[in-house]
Amino acid sequence: MKLRVQNNGSSAGFSLIEILSVIVILSILMVFLVPNLIGQGDVVKAQTTSAFLQEISVALGEYNDEFGSYPSSDFKTKWGISPNPVNKGGEALVLQLWSTEWGGTGLTTELFDNSDGDSAKNNIVDPDVIANGALMELTDSFGNPIAYIHRKQYGEKFLYVTYDEDTGEPVESEVTAYKNSKTGTFFQPRKFQLVSAGIDCLFGTEDDITNFDRGE
Repeated sequence: MKLRVQNNGSSAGFSLIEILSVIVILSILMVFLVPNLIGQGDVVKAQTTSAFLQEISVALGEYNDEFGSYPSSDFKTKWGISPNPVNKGGEALVLQLWSTEWGGTGLTTELFDNSDGDSAKNNIVDPDVIANGALMELTDSFGNPIAYIHRKQYGEKFLYVTYDEDTGEPVESEVTAYKNSKTGTFFQPRKFQLVSAGIDCLFGTEDDITNFDRGE
C-alpha cells in the first residue's frame, strides 16, 4: 500500500479504497484460515486424548500387577445396585482405580465428569476425592466420557452419553468392543479396550480413538 500525502499539508493517511482493499483481503484470509485453525484444534485434542488413553492403560497395567486382574467394567455387587446403565463401564473403572484398596493412581482427577448425574448411596471411594457418592467417569479432551470394556464383557453392549458438538444436547449411543475386521477376533483379547468418541463426539464412527491400533 502507498502512503498518500495531502497537497494541503494535512497529515498523511490511507485512501478509502486502500482501507476497503485491506478489509476485503482480511475477510478472505479469515474464510480460509479460521476453519483450518479450528480443525487443527480438534486434531490436537484427538492427539491429547490418544496420549491420555495410553496413560490410563499404564495405570491399568499397574492395577493388574497388584491384584492379578484388570478392573471390571461391570458394577460390583458390593457397591450395591447401579442407579442406571449409562456410562457403567467408565464409572466402574473410576471406582476401582480410586478405591481405598488401591489407594489412588497418578492419573489426574481434573478430567472427572458425571455426565449422567448419577450417584451411589454410599461413598465408595474417599470422599476427599469424590464427594457425595457421585459416579464419575474419566473424560476425553472433548469433554465426553471414555468407554471402558473389560475382556470378559467383549460382545456386550454398553450405553454411554456424549454431547452433540453443535447443539450441546446429550446423545445416547451403544458401545461395543472393537473387532479386527481381518481376523474377526477382538482387539486386546486378554486385556481391555478404552474408547473415546473422538472429534464428532459420537461412538461407533470412524474417528473413534482407542488405546490400540485398529489398522485403519
